[in-house]
Amino acid sequence: MLDLDDLIVFAEVSDAGGLTRAGRRLGMSKSILSRRLSRLEQALGVTLLVRTPRGVHLTEEGANFKPFADRMIGEISAARDALSRKEEPSGTLRVAAPLSFGQSHIAPLLTELGQRYPQLRIHAFYSDRLIDLVGERFDAGIRIGAMPDSTLLATRIAPVRSGVVASPDYVARCGAPQTLDDIGQHYTLVHADHPWRFQVGPEIVTFRPKSHFMADNSHALLTAAKAGLGIAMLPSFLIGPGLLSGDLLPLLEEYPCPVTGLFLVRPPATGAMTTKVKVLFDLLRERFGESLEWDVCQRYMKSVDGEFHLPAIEGAGSPSSGQ
Repeated sequence: MLDLDDLIVFAEVSDAGGLTRAGRRLGMSKSILSRRLSRLEQALGVTLLVRTPRGVHLTEEGANFKPFADRMIGEISAARDALSRKEEPSGTLRVAAPLSFGQSHIAPLLTELGQRYPQLRIHAFYSDRLIDLVGERFDAGIRIGAMPDSTLLATRIAPVRSGVVASPDYVARCGAPQTLDDIGQHYTLVHADHPWRFQVGPEIVTFRPKSHFMADNSHALLTAAKAGLGIAMLPSFLIGPGLLSGDLLPLLEEYPCPVTGLFLVRPPATGAMTTKVKVLFDLLRERFGESLEWDVCQRYMKSVDGEFHLPAIEGAGSPSSGQ
């Protein structure tokens, strides 16, 4: 008979790549972890992990067994949750969220979740890298964008829109692009290697601007745009306050960006939402939902032919070729 706690220890140690990091996650000593791993290996009759000077690594048998262990942990946890029928969530909720949106919008929400449910331990991880929810044993992730084909279970929370902006100082110095062809005449601020996408009639046109300033974080691009360094394509929840205050101006309004979404995603093995994920989902819908009110920029948007645009700004200059 395999012990669930031994399976959890095996999964955590293999994900963490070492006993010390796994011990911190689980609140266990290295000696206890070693005993549990040995007991699991004896029960299976194979060696799952080997220690090296650089950490702990899966053997071939361990790598083959890991997906089954993850599924068993998920299924048993979901079964326990369903049988207990707890109205009050408990245990540990591991959540991954993008850095900029996570810090500005998700961190306050998770704080409120912790206040509502004091028996729930929340472990939040904020990063712009694409986190492997299954491999890193997350209960849920919050993602923004168009969801690609994936085995993850995705539930849309709200629409997310983006726009191209620049500071008034930049527009006064360099003008404003009037068409997509004008983008190449301007300094561009780009998020890593993400392309710019525009809705042109029924088609989506993709651009890869030659970046004059590149960052892997949207807040860094926002700071650069406000400082007059160039034009940037950013989500409306970030540029909204700057647009309303006049620190930023909307550009290329005749070429809206395709609407994407805010999603709650879960590993496929989890099946129905556990209580702890359900309360997160409910609070996300409560705070964001399909309403536009959470996004201060979109409160002032108007709908044109099904697309959303900011009100036109008079006096925008023409693009300048003097760079």
